[in-house]
Amino acid sequence: MEEIAAESSNSKGIDMDLEGLETYSPSLN
Repeated sequence: MEEIAAESSNSKGIDMDLEGLETYSPSLN
């Protein structure tokens, strides 16, 4: 169960990172 929880938290972190990249990409362009 601990491993599954870690994977779910990591996926959420990746989603947040992708959202941040989307906000940064327009300013870079």
